[in-house]
Amino acid sequence: MKRKILTAITISTVLFSCTENTSKLLEKDYEKNERDQLRNSSSFITNSDDLVSIDPNGSTSSLSQDLIIEVHRDKDLDDDRLYYRVGELDASNTIEWKSIEYYTAGNHPSIGYNGHNIFEVHRDKDTYDDLLYYRYGTLSNDLKISWSNIQFMTAGNQPSVDINNSNNVVEVHRGKTDNDLYFRTGTITSPTSFSWKNISFLTTGKYPDVSINDSNIVVEVHEDKDESDDDMYIWIGELASNGSISWKTKQRYTDGIRPSVSVNNSNIIVEVHQDPDFFDSGMYIWIGRINSDFSITWLSKSRYTDGNEPTVSVKGNKIIEMHRADGGRFSTQMYYRVGEILSNNTVSWKNNVPYTRGRLPSVSF
Repeated sequence: MKRKILTAITISTVLFSCTENTSKLLEKDYEKNERDQLRNSSSFITNSDDLVSIDPNGSTSSLSQDLIIEVHRDKDLDDDRLYYRVGELDASNTIEWKSIEYYTAGNHPSIGYNGHNIFEVHRDKDTYDDLLYYRYGTLSNDLKISWSNIQFMTAGNQPSVDINNSNNVVEVHRGKTDNDLYFRTGTITSPTSFSWKNISFLTTGKYPDVSINDSNIVVEVHEDKDESDDDMYIWIGELASNGSISWKTKQRYTDGIRPSVSVNNSNIIVEVHQDPDFFDSGMYIWIGRINSDFSITWLSKSRYTDGNEPTVSVKGNKIIEMHRADGGRFSTQMYYRVGEILSNNTVSWKNNVPYTRGRLPSVSF
């Protein structure tokens, strides 16, 4: 009941705050920016001398292995511009960020990065047009992304994506008009070539998030489909060479909202989520292990801060977490935290740093 009231208040306030004239001006501006960007990127590789060389095994030749890529929506509720930012994790566990770069107009962005290739998905900027798009790219030596053209993916909402070192891509999203969840897989075969496999029904739910490691183990989390039900679920599967996923484990694991998940190459799961109580802005982190039979052993659980819209990425025992500050829809300050999984499977946080203003962050490490 509390979440239904929150949704109604948010929708009515947003509609009240956006005038028709402002929306039309913003739309024209975004469409012009989008046309200019696509016109200037008719070729995926704009300057081959600036790109990082990639060998068939997926290794990069010149960039740091501790790079982080983050995407987010503009801080204003009536502004649908999407931005990315690249940062480098230094020895003091501080991220040295490069400049923020606008890359398209849209909503609900998600990013996957494997150290050499980048894959991004987002929803159309039009609130009433639930179309999903994707693009991929590589980092140049000045730490800017050379993007492919934006391409239509399917109709839907709330997309999430990840990519592993074999350039295997896994994407999940919510249906356009219902609470059905779907997944699809694909592969980047060269800097200018990507192909999707068939789209498949997963289950019912909302706000899905997905991760894949280099052993092709796939972990997906989502909320229950019912607004009055705060159950969250986790699915674990294995990606086959033909692009199908054999789902092995499907279980409820806790109450919460807005889950985000990441799995490392040791099959350690890091999951974060918000408290489901409208009056409690607490956020929680769960650490788990995928066993040989694909069952999950949860190793630790803790509340780590207050906030909204958490996103997480893990590599080895290092964790990068980002979120929007506590304060409901009016909060726009975003923070990042760097953590380390200790030998007792708890998390030692190093910092909590404000880094920009925005909404709906997604991070990949």
